[in-house]
Order: sequence, then C-alpha cells, then structure tokens
Amino acid sequence: MEEFADKPHSGRPPAASSLTAELLLEALRKAPHEVGYAAHGWTVALLAAHLRRTFGIKVSERTLRRRMHALRLRWKRPRHEYATRALHVPQKKGALFAV
Repeated sequence: MEEFADKPHSGRPPAASSLTAELLLEALRKAPHEVGYAAHGWTVALLAAHLRRTFGIKVSERTLRRRMHALRLRWKRPRHEYATRALHVPQKKGALFAV
C-alpha cells in the first residue's frame, strides 16, 4: 500500500507569477485617462485589461484583488462635488426666485 501513499508535492503553481508589486504599482501611478482610457478612476476589470494590453499579463480580477490586498492597497470611491447654485441668481432673477 505504500506505493499509493501521497508523495510531497509543491502544490498549485502561483497565478500570474509575472505580476510583481513593482509592475502593479507602476501601472497604478497614472490615472486611466492619462493612458488613453475614457475613465478617471481604475476599476479591477479596467486594470486587468490594462495589464494584459500593456504588459502581456493575463490576470483574473480575483487574483488582482488578492495581490492588491496583499500590498495593502485599497479602492476608494471618488467623491462627487455637487454644483452649488450661484450666489447672484436672485439678483438676476428678481425677488421671486430668492434663495
């Protein structure tokens, strides 16, 4: 029965082994609109596509999230700045539209 015993093995090979921390940080240094995308913030899907196009690295979104988490990188939602009404509107429109 010893011939059927499990022998030591290295396990599953790492996914996207060519994706290093330096390469990921280099990709994140520029905003997407600076490198030709019609977006102002990175999404996981957009970053994965960018890594594939620019560096030839095929990485899944799940693996990319894990790598970013390991580097202690965090996604932050952009803050929206809502337009405020101009202070001189009542002056232009008359007392009927006072703020």
